[in-house]
Amino acid sequence: MAIWIYEHHDKNPFESIIRSKECIFCMTEMQNIYSATQQWNDFSKSVLVCPVCGWWTTWEQSSNLLRVDDRKAFNLYGTSAILKEMDLINLEQPIDEVEQFLAAKYKDRYLIHPRLFEEVVGDVFGNIGYKSTVTAYHNDGGIDVILQDGKKSEIGVQVKRYKNSIQVSQIREFAGALVENGMTKGIFVTTSKFQRGAFNSVENFYKTGLRIELIDSKGFYDALKLSLRDKYRDYENFIELIGDIELPTIYENYTDYR
Repeated sequence: MAIWIYEHHDKNPFESIIRSKECIFCMTEMQNIYSATQQWNDFSKSVLVCPVCGWWTTWEQSSNLLRVDDRKAFNLYGTSAILKEMDLINLEQPIDEVEQFLAAKYKDRYLIHPRLFEEVVGDVFGNIGYKSTVTAYHNDGGIDVILQDGKKSEIGVQVKRYKNSIQVSQIREFAGALVENGMTKGIFVTTSKFQRGAFNSVENFYKTGLRIELIDSKGFYDALKLSLRDKYRDYENFIELIGDIELPTIYENYTDYR
C-alpha cells in the first residue's frame, strides 16, 4: 500500500468519492475492512479499501442535539487516498508497488521501462500459479520470461511494451525463438493490441504443434488485477501502514429539532 500514504490524502474530498462503492481508479468493488456504529448519536464509521490497487477511503458521520437553540447537527467527515507520483523508468522501484500503480493508472503503462515491465509480467504470472523466471535483458534470444506450471515443458513468454499494434512478422519471429529454444508453448504479452492477421498466424502454428497465446493490453490488465486481488483487506495492516488519519469536514448541516 506504499503508493497510498497518509501524506497523500485528499484534504477536500467530495461525499460521492469517500462513499464510492467502486474504486475510482481500477473500477473494482470496494471492500469494507472496518465499520463501527453507535445508536445514541447515529454515529457510524467505515474504512473502504480496493482489494486490487489498494486505493482507500474512510469516513464517519454523527448527529448531535444542540440544546441551545433546539437544532440537530448532522456531521460528515472523511478523506480518500491520492495516488503518489512514480518514476516508471527507475529499475529500482519495488515490483509490487509498480504493479499497484499500474492497476490504478494503467494508462501510464507506455511510460514504464521495458525491463521493468518484463519484471512485472514475470511477477504477475508467478502470483497466479506459475514458476516464473525473467531472462537476461538484451540477451534473451526473444524469450523474456520462462514459465513452468508443474509439468516438464517450459512456456516461453515475449513481452512488448508497445503503443502500436503487434504485427504478424513479430509473431513469426517469436515462433522462431520458441523453436530455437526447444519450446512448444508460448505467450505473447503486449501493452497494445494485435493485428487481425496475428490470430490467423497463431492458428496456423497450432496445426504444426506450436501453441501460442496472445495477451493484449486488456487481457494483461485483467491478469494484473487478478494477481493483486485480496491483498489489501486487513484492517490491522492498514492502520500499521497508514496510522491515525485526521478527517477533514465534508459537511455540517443543521435542522430544527422541534
